[in-house]
Amino acid sequence: MSSCSGDGSATEAVCKPHISGTLEATGVLQVGKDIIMALNLKNGASVNMVLEVSTNVSSIMYTGASENEIMSKTQSIILGSNEERTIPIRISYSQYEKSLTDGNMFKVSTVCEDNQEGRLLIERSFTLDNPPIIIEVNGQTKVGKPVTVDILFVNPLNEDVSDCELVMEGSGLVEDQLIRKVPSLKPNQRSKFQVEITPYRSGSRQLVVDFSSDKIKNAKGYLLIDVAPDDSEE
Repeated sequence: MSSCSGDGSATEAVCKPHISGTLEATGVLQVGKDIIMALNLKNGASVNMVLEVSTNVSSIMYTGASENEIMSKTQSIILGSNEERTIPIRISYSQYEKSLTDGNMFKVSTVCEDNQEGRLLIERSFTLDNPPIIIEVNGQTKVGKPVTVDILFVNPLNEDVSDCELVMEGSGLVEDQLIRKVPSLKPNQRSKFQVEITPYRSGSRQLVVDFSSDKIKNAKGYLLIDVAPDDSEE
């Protein structure tokens, strides 16, 4: 059963459900991979419960505002007395690939309504990781001395990515933002891009590399670089 309370007015009585639940990710949360989640429900009542479970998945902005609906599904289940059950939720890449915002954020909302007028809302927000970027410096870094930087990236998707662009920046390492157009990548292709930089300040400096394409947005890599002073500073 569900316990209900009301104030005697025309407003709908509020019913506290005897079911409880959680949402959790059970797979890798990365762009290009299927999203695998689990809805864990428990019936705390001494009687069976018939539940209508409605699940909605939407991409969201940094503010939490919904942007695009990815999936909507309703199903009925029966939970026995004190029974616990896990309901899998799977969202394929093809379902969400065109709906993600720049922040790769999405929200899962599940409403569970029982046959005793109880209602349970479970919500969680998640962020998908972009594929990693590996940065390697070839040789010693010294003020005023050009050095080559290798940028390694793997296209994790089972499809081509095009309109690829690298953006590099870092105080003391790059005077102005460096922008490089790079070739399209085949499915699961591993690529290495080379860029030359000339450090202009000594000390510990951070290089930031941003990779974007038509399907992957703002994948970032970071590397701390110790820059030696030039001869005049020694």
